Amino acid sequence: MNRPAPSAEDAPVRVACFDVGGVLLRICRSWQEGCRAAGLDVRPVPALDPLGGETLAILDAYERGVLSHHDYARRLSAAIGGVYTAAEITMVTDAWILGPYEDIATLVATLPATGVVTAVLSNTCHEHWITCRRSPVLAPMQHQLASHELGIRKPDPAAFRVVEAVTGHTGASILYFDDRADNVAAAAALGWRAIRIDDTVATAPQIADALATHAVTSP
Repeated sequence: MNRPAPSAEDAPVRVACFDVGGVLLRICRSWQEGCRAAGLDVRPVPALDPLGGETLAILDAYERGVLSHHDYARRLSAAIGGVYTAAEITMVTDAWILGPYEDIATLVATLPATGVVTAVLSNTCHEHWITCRRSPVLAPMQHQLASHELGIRKPDPAAFRVVEAVTGHTGASILYFDDRADNVAAAAALGWRAIRIDDTVATAPQIADALATHAVTSP
């Protein structure tokens, strides 16, 4: 009796890879929220909510490590006509990361026992990465990949190829979690098992459900 050839989805998951902000750590989701977190008043700046054009290009350069924080804050302030000073932009940057999602540290601490390789792939900057690396949620992650160090931002496929290169795994052997649709689509285009996370609610149950669905469990 002939049996159908196994599909890629039949292969076991070898890598669990995570975005950081909006998946493991809570972050501000808008400039307005960042201002409130920094204790600043909210001033109308359409170019910042959402970012676009010149302001988006400045952020892109910052998160690829092209710009220092000093140059990022100075250029962004100039691009918005000084509505926020460089010093105030630094205050918002410093307040952007709000802390781990509830129960996420406990969940990721169980990952080593599953036998999968663990990784994070984050669009970030040097200043934020220092804060991220101090968090216990990154402690179990064997590969910690940041855009400003790689010189590449998601959803560029080259960023995802770095994960494949450092882990030695590709395609459906990688289970990936991200809160952005464009990043999820880019990972899925490479054959990864890409899961869209809703960052507005608790993320640990979403991740736990996906891990169970894809048979990433402790022995």
